[in-house]
Amino acid sequence: MISAVPALLSMLAISAGENFAIVDVDAADAMMGLGAQVTRQLVEGAESQKLNALTPDQLRARLTPEKYAALKKCRDNPACVAQALTGTAITRVITGSLSRDEKHYLLKLWHHDVKNSTLVCDVDRSVLIAARRFQKDVEQAVPPLLRGEREARGTLIIDSNVPTAQ
Repeated sequence: MISAVPALLSMLAISAGENFAIVDVDAADAMMGLGAQVTRQLVEGAESQKLNALTPDQLRARLTPEKYAALKKCRDNPACVAQALTGTAITRVITGSLSRDEKHYLLKLWHHDVKNSTLVCDVDRSVLIAARRFQKDVEQAVPPLLRGEREARGTLIIDSNVPTAQ
């Protein structure tokens, strides 16, 4: 019950009229289509939660092209986000990046509190490309991110007394 309190407070703050915005996910040219798909899921998720969120197109129209490009590159840097949004009434922003390694899509999304220059929460997912789970993983990650809920994280340590174990 206690862990639900910060998420509830965050949701109440957002629904109380804060100006919320979604920035296009920053992706390499070869991954722009997949990045646009993630951005679209963020916008649809905000709509389904009845958040009054500015879409990337609406945000782009309010900022100069240079400021929007800088904001898109801010990624997980709250101070950078706050600087790019100076002079706006926007108080919450979702930024993101999408890349890949040899076997995985690497998705990172950040929920920023612009007023306090802090990260509310983030998503850090490594999705096996061959598994064809990317869209499903994004669908599962977006609603809690928009609500400001932190993902459960931990460390798994495996110790073995077999010298050649991997």
